[in-house]
Amino acid sequence: MTAVEQVDTLRAAVIALHQSGSATAILSAAARSAHWHPAVVERVRAQLPAFADQLGALGFDLTQLLGPTAQKAKPPPQRAPRHGFGAGPPRVPLDPALRAPQHAAPRRGFGAGPAAPATDPALHQGTPKPQHTTRNARPRHDVEIRTIPTLSAAAVLRQPSHKPPLEFEGTLDGLRGVPIDDLAGIRDDAGIGDKELERLTAAGIATVYDLMMRVPLRYIDRSEITPMSALRPGMKNVATVGKVLSTKADWGKKYARIEIGAGGYRVTSMQFQQPWLAQRFRRDDLVLMWGDVTEWEGFIQMGGALIAPMRDATAPFVPVYPQSDKHQVSTWTLHRAALDALRRLPALDDPLPDQIRTARQLPGRLEALRAVHVPDNAADATSGRDRLAYDELLRMQLAMGVQRNAARQRPAVVHAPTGTLTRPWLDSLPWPLTGAQTRVLKEIAADLRAPSPMKRLLQGDVGSGKTATAIGAMLMAVEGGHQAALMAPIGVLVQQHYEEIAETCEQLGLRAVLVPGKNKPKARREALAGLASGEIHIAVGTTGLLSEDVQFKSLGLAVIDEQHRFGVNQRAALLAKGPGGAIADELGATATPIPRTAAMTQFGDVDISILDELPPGRTPIKTRWEPVVPLDDPAHEHWVFVRSQIAEGRQAFVVCPLVAEPETKAGQESEAQSAAAMETATALSDGALSGLRIAVVTGRQKPADRAEIMHAFSIGELDVLVATTVIEVGVSVPNATTITILDAGNFGLAQLHQLRGRVGRGKHPGFCVLTGEVSDIGPELGHLA
Repeated sequence: MTAVEQVDTLRAAVIALHQSGSATAILSAAARSAHWHPAVVERVRAQLPAFADQLGALGFDLTQLLGPTAQKAKPPPQRAPRHGFGAGPPRVPLDPALRAPQHAAPRRGFGAGPAAPATDPALHQGTPKPQHTTRNARPRHDVEIRTIPTLSAAAVLRQPSHKPPLEFEGTLDGLRGVPIDDLAGIRDDAGIGDKELERLTAAGIATVYDLMMRVPLRYIDRSEITPMSALRPGMKNVATVGKVLSTKADWGKKYARIEIGAGGYRVTSMQFQQPWLAQRFRRDDLVLMWGDVTEWEGFIQMGGALIAPMRDATAPFVPVYPQSDKHQVSTWTLHRAALDALRRLPALDDPLPDQIRTARQLPGRLEALRAVHVPDNAADATSGRDRLAYDELLRMQLAMGVQRNAARQRPAVVHAPTGTLTRPWLDSLPWPLTGAQTRVLKEIAADLRAPSPMKRLLQGDVGSGKTATAIGAMLMAVEGGHQAALMAPIGVLVQQHYEEIAETCEQLGLRAVLVPGKNKPKARREALAGLASGEIHIAVGTTGLLSEDVQFKSLGLAVIDEQHRFGVNQRAALLAKGPGGAIADELGATATPIPRTAAMTQFGDVDISILDELPPGRTPIKTRWEPVVPLDDPAHEHWVFVRSQIAEGRQAFVVCPLVAEPETKAGQESEAQSAAAMETATALSDGALSGLRIAVVTGRQKPADRAEIMHAFSIGELDVLVATTVIEVGVSVPNATTITILDAGNFGLAQLHQLRGRVGRGKHPGFCVLTGEVSDIGPELGHLA
């Protein structure tokens, strides 16, 4: 008995079980399908022992169905096991009720048919198929796939468009005025239909320029297409070709089901939230399917795969564009329209000189567009993308250069630093400035002396000495007879800056003021009068400094701490308070790590100074990750370490992302509840840190209550402070050495950087522990280590 005959016997048994109503869902699904993957056979045989009695009553022998020969035999060691069905026991006679009459047409499903020979190549590739036809005598599964010729990209672009060349002024920008309504559609060359045009316009593609700038996400290499017979569950990013066998759209459940076949094999793709895709394909359409291969009930699936029609001839690389499920725009729609537009572009002006293109090894602009949308290989596509990226960066840098030159033409405050204040201040410091601080102060002094406005960003890690550098810059401004202002985003940080600046000003005989809010009218009037008369040299405040009633006699320098938290208009409003319509010099400061590439693009019109050294006595903060830190276990090594630090006179922070546990609906539980400050403090007081002085600060507390707790912690009356991100900036307690950040995956990288900077601010080393699951924390937090 051949392998095919043995499987036919197994199929007959499954059909009989299904018709008797005693089969499981898996057996019933197999009975209704004419295509059995090898995994189906294994699942069927695994379930048959539970139906031994029913099979015996139906005339089948269970031991023969399970294939004793296949169970005992072992594959030869010199060759891999076959994917097909091996030899089995002699075929059991079928129940006459199951056998079709000789004169009847072949039955659907597992009807009798000519047995495939034992040497059928399909047996060595995966799934054998009996030949059968549908009611209209059309082959259903044994689909013949003709060879699709592959042309070069140039040959594809040379094919006629049946439309005249596009009319535009010859520049890339001129394509903004060319609509897409005349481009080829997806079904014929008569032009994009009204509905298609509405969809493209809603997706932001209204002109040929928009279409050309819609760069593909990736490409499918047609030379790496996998035959359908070789598809196996677990394969990633594979492409196969087949003919559409059936489509189904369910608009209520919002999905489309598309089934393709080739050479006796089939693959099904479920497209959720895209029921409209079923209308894009017809039976026997030749399509390419690209995606990940999975398996359901033993049948091959490619859920959410990209499906694109295959035409008579195509380029070797098929582009995959960003699709829009909302507007029903498919990648093939974009590909056909882009191909038609490129065929109708006779030439395109290139503003980049030949010598620059040669030096940068960049293609021409039209050549780049062709390489992006119709490449011959991956290298061509990369070269085209590089040219488009270069053009984008060049336009950005040119625009920033124009803005910068315009800013330099505006009147500015000219400073004359004399050193009469900075030298005594430097002598009074308990430690010398770092080399980075000295270098940055020299850069600032040169900008202050220049006739154009200064626009500089001071970048440095937490504890690198940005505040001291800013104080030095403000003293230079005061030396030249001008005033300085420092603006910070939150009151806690403003208070910290004011205390440090006021101490320095008192030593040098200067006056500094913390600009109060309007709830303190008397103090506010006195502060504003001093600023207007010039008696107050340095002002510190939040966005209250932007009020129209805050006027300076001669504002020469504006220091904006955490400058990324302020908008462009807010910063411009403060700089506009310079004397006589002049623009005050700007010095921004940030501790948020900014890569050099981001700094060049986002701050291309700003000079950047980096503090890359720590002050004397400061040591790098040691950071580590703990997956679980129980709050009720005093013996856990982390809490033992925290207790040892407190026993030595140090203090500790514990940071939580939420103030209170969120309420959940009845019967529901959150998979990963974020720790809350209130509950955490209670748990620590009763468990891991019992006996220690613990308090809580959150953003929901009244400012006065929060300030009182923070003061108690700063003077050592508390051992542990449990807090939310309210301590992210503006908290400086040199005696605090450990910070535990619970559920660290709930914080952003910049937040974690700021929170870690709350420790290690004194002579003692700092320690930061991040907790949470690995999937929550993510590999990017390794940059903190």
